[in-house]
Amino acid sequence: MRVITFFSCFLLFLNSSISQNNFQVNIEGLAVGDSIRVILQKGVESQFQEWAINVNDEAVAVNFELGDGQWALFLDGTGYYYPSSQLIDVPDDTSATYTLVPAEGEDYSYTWQDDDSYVGHATQVYINEPTEIVVLNSTVPVPDDYSSIKLRNEYGVVLSDEEESWSMDDSYRLYKMFESLPFNPFGEGNEVNFESGENIRGIFTLSNDILDQDLEVSVVDGIKNARVGKDAFTYASPQIVTIDEIKGKFYSKRLYKAVVNFITDFASDDEMVNWIAQESFGIRFMLPNQETEDLMNEDSSNFQEFFDEEKMEILAMFEELPDGFHKQEGLQYLVRRVNGQDNPQYPTAAAIAWTSFNTIEWMSKAFTGEINDVRRLILHEKAHFLWAYAFDQELKDDWTEVGGWFEDPTSGSGWSTSQTTGFVSPYAHLLNPNEDMAESIAYYLTNPDALLTVSVQKYEFIRDRIMHGTRYVAMIPEELTFTVYNLFPDYVFPGKVTKMEINVTGAPEEDKQVTIRATLNSIDPTLDGAANGYIRLSSTSGTIHDIGMNTENGQALDSILVGTTTFSKLEKSGYWNLTSFNISDQVGNQRYENTSTIGWKLYLENPLEDILPPSWNYDLTMEVQEGYFSPDYDTQPSDEENGVLMQAIKYAYTVYDNSPMNRAITRIFHPTLDDPDAEVYEKQIQGNPSNWGTPEWEEDYDSDKNFEQYLAIPEWFPSGYYAVSMINMADSGGNYSNTYFVNDTADYHIPESRKLKEFKDVRDSIYVETLYPDYIRPELDLNNITIVAEPTNPEAPNGETRVDITMIARDLSDYEGHESGVATVGFVLRDPLGNDFFYDTGNSTMNHPELDYYDFNPDLNSNWAVYHFDLVLPAGSAPGIWGMASADIRDKAGNIKRYSFVELVRFDIIESDVELDEPLAAEILSDYVNASNVENISATISCSPCEGLNYVYTVYSLTGGAVVQGNGVFEADSIDLNEINTSGVLDGTILFTVQVTDLEDQLIATLSTEYIKDTFYPASYYSSSNIQDQGTSSLDDIIIDVVVEEQDIGGTYDVNIENTDSSGRISSIFLEGTISESSFNLEGIDFASMEDGYFTIELIVTDLVGNVGDPQVTYYLKENGVIYFYGSSLGTSTIDLLQSDVEIYPNPTQNIWQINSSKIITSANIYDLQGRLVISDTPNSKSVQLNSQKLSTGIYIGVLNKRFIVRLIKK
Repeated sequence: MRVITFFSCFLLFLNSSISQNNFQVNIEGLAVGDSIRVILQKGVESQFQEWAINVNDEAVAVNFELGDGQWALFLDGTGYYYPSSQLIDVPDDTSATYTLVPAEGEDYSYTWQDDDSYVGHATQVYINEPTEIVVLNSTVPVPDDYSSIKLRNEYGVVLSDEEESWSMDDSYRLYKMFESLPFNPFGEGNEVNFESGENIRGIFTLSNDILDQDLEVSVVDGIKNARVGKDAFTYASPQIVTIDEIKGKFYSKRLYKAVVNFITDFASDDEMVNWIAQESFGIRFMLPNQETEDLMNEDSSNFQEFFDEEKMEILAMFEELPDGFHKQEGLQYLVRRVNGQDNPQYPTAAAIAWTSFNTIEWMSKAFTGEINDVRRLILHEKAHFLWAYAFDQELKDDWTEVGGWFEDPTSGSGWSTSQTTGFVSPYAHLLNPNEDMAESIAYYLTNPDALLTVSVQKYEFIRDRIMHGTRYVAMIPEELTFTVYNLFPDYVFPGKVTKMEINVTGAPEEDKQVTIRATLNSIDPTLDGAANGYIRLSSTSGTIHDIGMNTENGQALDSILVGTTTFSKLEKSGYWNLTSFNISDQVGNQRYENTSTIGWKLYLENPLEDILPPSWNYDLTMEVQEGYFSPDYDTQPSDEENGVLMQAIKYAYTVYDNSPMNRAITRIFHPTLDDPDAEVYEKQIQGNPSNWGTPEWEEDYDSDKNFEQYLAIPEWFPSGYYAVSMINMADSGGNYSNTYFVNDTADYHIPESRKLKEFKDVRDSIYVETLYPDYIRPELDLNNITIVAEPTNPEAPNGETRVDITMIARDLSDYEGHESGVATVGFVLRDPLGNDFFYDTGNSTMNHPELDYYDFNPDLNSNWAVYHFDLVLPAGSAPGIWGMASADIRDKAGNIKRYSFVELVRFDIIESDVELDEPLAAEILSDYVNASNVENISATISCSPCEGLNYVYTVYSLTGGAVVQGNGVFEADSIDLNEINTSGVLDGTILFTVQVTDLEDQLIATLSTEYIKDTFYPASYYSSSNIQDQGTSSLDDIIIDVVVEEQDIGGTYDVNIENTDSSGRISSIFLEGTISESSFNLEGIDFASMEDGYFTIELIVTDLVGNVGDPQVTYYLKENGVIYFYGSSLGTSTIDLLQSDVEIYPNPTQNIWQINSSKIITSANIYDLQGRLVISDTPNSKSVQLNSQKLSTGIYIGVLNKRFIVRLIKK
């Protein structure tokens, strides 16, 4: 048996011992006899723990030997408050000191706010136009009568025109598909004998019907007869097309899957399947034998053979990748864990890429979800081997930068990202750049629109640097599509979280109510608000707690989300970390937050914490009973009136726990069935302890908990052996433990770190015989699915759409008249942005009165039935073509049939033979894109020889918005592109991508360059002087303070000081400079050179990209060596002080202002709001008339005696 655990641990020790440094943690405030745990963590690489104990009231310190680098330092204990965590940098830091504060039971609250944290984060999804495919010629030339003869003579395949006539094109496509597979042709001299059937491998009939997997096979007189759907041939042979003005081959592998199903008997021919797997992909489907046991270092009974459909899906998805990735270095083995059992090390994983020992491990849950998710997962796991074996470090580093990833020792994965959008799924955002890449590659193939919607940059990265130009188009049949109309589409992400408020109430020995309030940066909540949020928290002991968030205002969208949850008094005490925070609006736009993008602290004072998981008592019993049982999820013994007469297996066991327990889940599978060809997934039952809900349960501490659970077995359930593969146990403290049932416990090894939460027991089974076991899956009539959609507001459609879907289905059984019946129907609708919306009668996303999984009195027939579903898509739904991406149907026996309606059509670019002497260069002619040139930017592109060649350009922002595209022909080797309108492209870093093609539209070169786009004018800046408080100052003492926003640092300022004397002469002082900080002073200004009288100080800020802000003006008066301050709006602040001295009428006026004063008016000057002198008079009397007839309508400033200011209005 190969021991891998010791080897990996040895490497960890070796690495950490290269450079060791002593680090001391000092603990102050720890009472005598108390202890606290000190944890040092370096991502996933290392974690060290020591207990600090105050024994003799002396100084408490613990020491660690640490390797170089950043480490996260945590404390974990009860009875004290302490900081949540801190980063240390070894060897620069040699010690840290914590001062503990005794917890006194008061409520806890925390608030974080960052007003500008939203800056630089994406606000909109990318708005991409639908892919336009231009067919240049339908197929490559086909030799006359070539294919049918070749098929017959080389492969024993006879084409029949019984249903539809075979064209030469279609026969050629079928022949080429057989030729592409490792399927041995006959040797020379072999002939097909139609009378005896010798050497006839199959007769193929072409059908216009829509067929499941495009193929139906029957056996007539010992010869396989195949009906193949004509739709499978549409893209079977490469068509020469252009996409975005680039030529390539456009084709799909749909026919490949149909042919593989034919030659492998739908993957049931193990020899042929293994041959294709090895020859095409260099992999093996492992069996549950000693070889697998040695490979996985685990008892072989924990593994099983792959189901036929699983193998087919894996082969088909591996085939979708470009040919160079088919046989991937490092990948050799595929292992299937037994139904219902999780991987002990990673229990939440559906599949694991063990790149260090050349294996992908699959759990049953990898194959029981929605079919397109299953396909995505297959590609995701394969992509991990690309990361491990095919990608160089430069590519990995560049991808890490694109995703905003950085190493973070405080994170359990060792990584965090500073970005909150640009990820195709929450999982892509959760862990590290490797997982982000795997998810992105999987979506690039299976749902490219979803990747394009969130990150054009990642899409282009994968296209150009990994796939070498190969693209994919996910196509849904036209008959399964419908149109959504929306004049007001919602392309806006929920706003960035800018404030978090956390409140905890509850005494130390009581349950705690935790309320979390998240405030989003929002301009208009109907556009950038959120509908809901989901928070996952984790404690230092690894327990988790989830919190749902909803709108505070109770409406569909809000800028504030609130969530309230109850933490048990038994849950882990101390700080709870934020693992993830996902925010969504009603149409699927999502933002992802983490502790690098928001502030978070949640502390629970739980002195009664329970950190010990439930403990297995090794006493499982199984008993077959017959009687009346309740037909529901929690099956229990019942009576004749309320129950159904049937068999059931009673599972009874006890679990020890020091706290009350919540539930246990029993996972049941079939090690063998009476029908050896039957393939049935696991079933799960769950229940609470027998005293659940009673006062005794609440006080059930330090005891064995009794569980009794029943699996109802109607007569259509499988006939054979039932066994338990795993039991999950959970207590009130949130602690989980698992028991694994294996044939040989000696070959199942539990590491020391998991011995408190993982147990092993001997697997046993019990036989149950049923009369009418149903192993045949139900089916949909694929030729009779109808979809009708209408806007609910046809006058002004807003995306809210009523969608009526009709489906026809039936159940099948080997025992006619004993069918279990259709239980659930589900489907997925995909919008033009690639967002998938799931609907299923089994989970309340939709309902149907005739579909009930727990109706144990079905109609017992195989009749077709019509099911009608009425749905309403929410307002804001994306306009354009929607489609049904998949559907599934399940019967009451648990058989499920899944259909994918997405055809992945591949586009391989045809590279040109043209070689450039001078490489492609591309440049936007302005240094920046700003408000002045946003609608008319210019660029230059050049290469040699390029005259006469074609170009295609794309402009998009890393923060989302519109994607601008254009194309044309080089008139010379270097050309300018003008009038490029980027107004729809969001501000931020923008990419200008250019591709050059030859006269046949074949790709020659690609180049991307980065620029900054900022169309926001500087705002919120101002100037002030040191005389504003006292009102006056001497000329030599004036200092002008200027304050600007942080984002305007690096820009420039212009200060213009100007006045006009009575003779019309203008005096001015002009200052300019570069802004290096957000606050700076201007002093030493020569105000003595200014004429006496009213003057303005005008400040204008120009930002880094050339946007010029509005002038900010302050008003002063200079007289006899003294400067007087009047503010930013003349007249409004001083008019009240002058009312007793000055009378003005009429004001407003159409011609004459009459001004009377109790004092002599020596001068009267009128200025417009730009500071220009428009009227000047020296009356030397107590009254004066000023004529406004030549003035424009507006507000003017009157200055009397060079110091008294009044406001005048011209009508």
